[in-house]
Amino acid sequence: MKQQKSKIFGSQNSKVLKKEIFPNTATILNILCGLISIFLAIKGLFVFSAIALLVAVVFDYLDGKLARCLKAESKLGEELDSLADLVSFGVAPAIMVYLFYNNDALAILVALMVLAGAYRLARFNSLKQQVKGYLGMPITVNGVLFPALILLKVNINVTTFFVVISIALMISKIKFKKVLI
Repeated sequence: MKQQKSKIFGSQNSKVLKKEIFPNTATILNILCGLISIFLAIKGLFVFSAIALLVAVVFDYLDGKLARCLKAESKLGEELDSLADLVSFGVAPAIMVYLFYNNDALAILVALMVLAGAYRLARFNSLKQQVKGYLGMPITVNGVLFPALILLKVNINVTTFFVVISIALMISKIKFKKVLI
């Protein structure tokens, strides 16, 4: 048993696990901000809900930056990041937008936005080695766009337009370049 343990938690694996703690913690904080955004939206605190999503964007940026700088990129980190992105930039903006406007027709569109985001993330993960940049708009854009629309108290028609555009761009085959390094 002791030999088996040392193979699993050997010095090399231990160093990698220690390095992964920092980017994975940023990813967990991304998820936490997404969840807090949802809870705040449910309470009707839309300004704070929007701010929580903007903070999630910062943690999403940091997790990738830390993983690259520490050379701690891993399959676990990639999968965790995708799940965090779906919560923070798919589900949270959908709930925030739906509750802010309280419109059933918009509920259908934001549900489609979550599905488009899930599809976009799965496609990204499966094609990551084959495509430079991004195929389809990154879901993270929703973490900036929809909080901005809420903070600006944009009318429902403009927001609906952006929901439709977001859906179309996420599932599109348009190539997007990385904006941040």
